[in-house]
Amino acid sequence: MIQNATLRDDILPKGARVGACQDWSSWAKETVGDGWAAAGDAAMFVDPILSTGVTLALQTGHRAAYTWLTQRARPDLPAASLWRAYSDYLRGEYGAFLTLARYFYGNNKAAPSWWWTAQQLVNASGRLQLEDRQAFTMATAGFFPVPRALGPGAEVVVPLIQGITGAADGLEAIYRDTGVPAPEDLSHETYSLVAPFRLDLRTEPGLERGLSGRLEVYHDLVTETPQMSHRLAATPARIDPALAPVVAAMRECSDVAGLLARAGRCCPPAIPQPCAAPCSASSASPR
Repeated sequence: MIQNATLRDDILPKGARVGACQDWSSWAKETVGDGWAAAGDAAMFVDPILSTGVTLALQTGHRAAYTWLTQRARPDLPAASLWRAYSDYLRGEYGAFLTLARYFYGNNKAAPSWWWTAQQLVNASGRLQLEDRQAFTMATAGFFPVPRALGPGAEVVVPLIQGITGAADGLEAIYRDTGVPAPEDLSHETYSLVAPFRLDLRTEPGLERGLSGRLEVYHDLVTETPQMSHRLAATPARIDPALAPVVAAMRECSDVAGLLARAGRCCPPAIPQPCAAPCSASSASPR
């Protein structure tokens, strides 16, 4: 049908030319705009060494559709922030696969090394009982990040993961171990910032099983640093926007004691409790 066709380059606005990318990965400068959103290879492309292109295309197309439906159903939410959350989701998903691809091209290509790298991505906290080969199977199956993939749908996803990887029981236990020291020990801890972050909307599929096509929406810490974005998404927290002054103070302190002292001065006198519906507190870990 197109054997006699010719390429036209006069159809794009402002004289832009039709082009092609021949590199092994590419990232669109913008993934959303006024009236449009990019998904799949149109948004980002990572060399599909593991045949992940179709997986990412379906996942990002699904999330774009759900973001649009959520925007229609929730006019109270700022549309720009909703679509920024979509872009953050893209960055986290593709960033994880990009890490594997970079390792393939730049380091040892032996299979055990791949498995070990996947372990660092899928099980960065070390709280899942996974062998390296099992972690690699989860990575190639698209379970990035694993804790979020479990989420409120753990009763469906956990048996699936255990079946394809042979992983031990109790994967959902990651939510019972936050990795944060006990309250009596926390005030003695120090910390350092490894990436810039902001307090913004985050969106995730909920328990509605596609009946409404809406996303759960909450505030969380978000970063645009590719190698860190999927780690923050892996341990989602629901942070009341009233705590924005405390989040800002985190950038200026280096020890928990100092942050607690600042928090006492900048916190509002009372923070309302989040509504019970449709959120599920079990799907988030305190950070």
